[in-house]
Amino acid sequence: MMSHMNWVFAVIIAFALCSGSNQPGTPAIGQDTQAVPSADQTVTNKPNDQEFRRIMAAGDVPGLSIARIKSSQVVWSRQFGRRAAMDEAMTAALIDAETVFEAASLGKPVLAIAALWLHDRKRLGLDESAEAIVPYATLEDSRKTSITPRMLMSHTSGLAFARPKLDTEPGSRYSYSTEGYRYLQRIVEKRLDEPLEQWAQRTLFGPLKMEHTSFVFAARFARNRATGRNWLDRGQEYMTNAAGTAAFDLITTADDFAKLWAGVLRGDVLSPESLRQMFTPQKPITSAQSDPLVPKTQSVELAAGLGLLLQKQGARWVGFQWGDNGGSTGFLIVDSERRDAVVFLSNAQDGLHAEQAMVAAAGMTDEAIGWLGYDAFDTPVRVAWKQITKKMNVDLKGGLAEYQRLLKEDKATVAPLSRNLGYYNKFRGFVAEAEPFYRVAVEQKPNDADLYEVWAESLKASGQVDAAAEAQQRAKDLNASRTKSKTP
Repeated sequence: MMSHMNWVFAVIIAFALCSGSNQPGTPAIGQDTQAVPSADQTVTNKPNDQEFRRIMAAGDVPGLSIARIKSSQVVWSRQFGRRAAMDEAMTAALIDAETVFEAASLGKPVLAIAALWLHDRKRLGLDESAEAIVPYATLEDSRKTSITPRMLMSHTSGLAFARPKLDTEPGSRYSYSTEGYRYLQRIVEKRLDEPLEQWAQRTLFGPLKMEHTSFVFAARFARNRATGRNWLDRGQEYMTNAAGTAAFDLITTADDFAKLWAGVLRGDVLSPESLRQMFTPQKPITSAQSDPLVPKTQSVELAAGLGLLLQKQGARWVGFQWGDNGGSTGFLIVDSERRDAVVFLSNAQDGLHAEQAMVAAAGMTDEAIGWLGYDAFDTPVRVAWKQITKKMNVDLKGGLAEYQRLLKEDKATVAPLSRNLGYYNKFRGFVAEAEPFYRVAVEQKPNDADLYEVWAESLKASGQVDAAAEAQQRAKDLNASRTKSKTP
């Protein structure tokens, strides 16, 4: 389960190729470059369908579209399962190569490529003031003048996740920011002098034959689109946003998205120097993904690149990006030295819990998914979560009984799930039924004001008025103490 369950659907963007002549130092479409041979050359030229199906069944993944790039070429793409995630009877159509998915934050690296494309043509300086290009009118902070496109691309601008607010000093540390990418899109469009979608269709998606990709929902997608299942195990309607916001509106197929990255790795899109910069660490990542001020606990070495996050594999920095809009998920991993990549799209949040196994079955390695907050589908904590929620979906009391049984058997594994199990009930409309879960969660974190507030809500809903008042007072006291400690 993700440690931070706020549904902000971050996402994606646009990138580009010029429809005119290539600038000096910029490769032409079709030009290939020498790739470092992959260690798994003989194993992944053919997909392992049996293993993908096994992982999907074990991980409760309803639908999957996955593609593999080797030596800058798309060597295979495969599709499995049903388009409608909630159609458990399999009465609806199955996923095929033209089924489109909401790709969520997989668009962020695409926008970064657009910025680098402009940089190759000397139309955007990576270290010039973003404020001088497009004034950030809604941000009232004098420090904004030091924000640069490089910082926005590497999530080091200091901007909050989804608000026009500086949480950290610009350029000082990594802090994942969809707001930063929204600002970057305004800068890129200013220098393009046209909407990103219009430009991308003409100069990128068209030349690379990405016929099922857009930042704006089009009527043609309606007949063959995957619909999702969110973390509440409920269907999530397909978003039909017409705004074309790069950070969360990309629509694509695994096949199309693989064509894009094959083109990038071949050198069709960016100069060698810009491609190198994309995979060059800009800042080390030493914090948790959910909070830039909390140290990370995972051993994997991480850094922020330009448009991609980076993980150290041996002597190489390998790029990655995930997408999660709650009901549709995706993952991209790119090895620029070997010119290899894997991209997959799924119509359930369970897809990211199976990501590491999917990538391994495709012949690559990802070591960062734990840092992102997704427990692998076969870990004890995830197995317990699925066991409890599946019973809860059939019978609330039965789900509670299963939780209490597992809690007694293995408290160390199950107790940390309590808070999110409370949210699971609350957001499904069962506020009173969330109370037993919050009660255990409060025992785990007795100084968490937010937890006391939701516990008070569930106590009140279940008729425990006096206990609710006590919990609410405890929340107020903790908040007052927290405010006092922050006052200079």
